[in-house]
Amino acid sequence: MSDEVHAAHCCTRHGCKYGNATCPVTAGVVEQLSDCEHGTLSDPCIGPIQVPDMVRRAAVAAFWEGVGPGELTAGQADYGLQRAVEAVIDAWELYQEQVRED
Repeated sequence: MSDEVHAAHCCTRHGCKYGNATCPVTAGVVEQLSDCEHGTLSDPCIGPIQVPDMVRRAAVAAFWEGVGPGELTAGQADYGLQRAVEAVIDAWELYQEQVRED
């Protein structure tokens, strides 16, 4: 079966439509090109999540604010990651609100 067939019918989240253990979509070799057939109205499963730039920038900024200048200690890294995760959640919620308004 061709990579194009897998790209059109398989899902990175739900797996290979054909049960292929070496599916190029589930292996991350080929990008999923269409919405998943297993999606529902409450969980549309529209393919891999693409992190918006505003979310990515918020995470990086929060990490470095939490770490501070100088050598990176384990405690600073943990704190920076915690701040980054919180920033991703906040930015993702803001992004989704903006998408709904459009």
